[in-house]
Amino acid sequence: MSDWLESQARGATVDPGTANAPGKSGRRAWLKRNLATGVPNEAADNTDLSAPQSMSLYAMRGMAICIVVVAHATRWPIHSLYWCIPLFFFLPGYLFRQPDNVAAYIGLITRKLLGPYFVFMGVIAAPALYQIYLHQGTEAMVARVGVLLLGGERITGVWAAFWFPTCFLFTHVLYTLCMRWFSALTVSVLCIPMLGLATLNDYFADFWLPLGLNIVPFVFPLMHAGWLYRHRQFSPRMDHWFHLAVISIGLAYTFIVLVGFAPPLQVKIAKYGWPVITVTCAVFTVIGLKLAFDRLVHRRSVSLVFGNLGKASMIIMFVHQPIQLMILNVAGIYNEPVRIVLTLIGSYLFYRLFKALRWA
Repeated sequence: MSDWLESQARGATVDPGTANAPGKSGRRAWLKRNLATGVPNEAADNTDLSAPQSMSLYAMRGMAICIVVVAHATRWPIHSLYWCIPLFFFLPGYLFRQPDNVAAYIGLITRKLLGPYFVFMGVIAAPALYQIYLHQGTEAMVARVGVLLLGGERITGVWAAFWFPTCFLFTHVLYTLCMRWFSALTVSVLCIPMLGLATLNDYFADFWLPLGLNIVPFVFPLMHAGWLYRHRQFSPRMDHWFHLAVISIGLAYTFIVLVGFAPPLQVKIAKYGWPVITVTCAVFTVIGLKLAFDRLVHRRSVSLVFGNLGKASMIIMFVHQPIQLMILNVAGIYNEPVRIVLTLIGSYLFYRLFKALRWA
């Protein structure tokens, strides 16, 4: 027990499945800590990661959530940043470690994601539903509730980002079960038909499933790519040439997307770019970004800004759209950079509030 407690004070953990770990209550506390930001906590769940390495992963998420806010708050031409959503699925795969109690783990991540999902959706929807009830009647209000419950790509406006938490949940649960039931090689082979299904969905763009389920076949391989990268076994020389090739290909594809020679990646509406090529280049670009942030994170400004935003990324995903629309429509602030900064500050303050109340 003392070894386990001492490891908590150092910011790392001993596997709660070991003999020195506490009982069920301790395992539950461990799971809650690891899921505080909607994904397993890398500092706690990966004892072989240093504090700077953990912070670099948070900073990557922080940068990605800033891009999400920019995409929703502006019409800036950021289509070349096609790797943003893939990053959110790559990193959980990179951090993945099979939980000792799969049922408890799945139950907890379900509550941690769907709880805020329905709370935020209800709070945001209440005023609009009331107005629909007053002006169009009960039937129209019930129809609107049905659209919101279906989720996925059909919900827009203040709920524009609400496709992500449910898609992330189903992908994470499926990946956890697959890694429990099958070998890593079998899961790798399983990614091939999944990408085939994603390609079909791209060609038949009108097809969609509730709660973003149709997107899972595309993002599941991204999660596994993170795991494969983490567990690669290359010689130092081969690793050097691998990263050199990865960075070169990622930069080249980013350039051709920027100049309009390649289609953009729009995950929410199942527009996945060139089959296999786009998703592979997205993974390569994320790997290149990880190498960059491993070096940049030593700058205090990077860790302070992007690192903290990364820890708050799931809450920001929920609340940034209503906040930025309120800044625009109620406060009348049309300056886009100012609106982006205020949206990020407001969203982060929500995260701090929920953290203080132990809701996050």
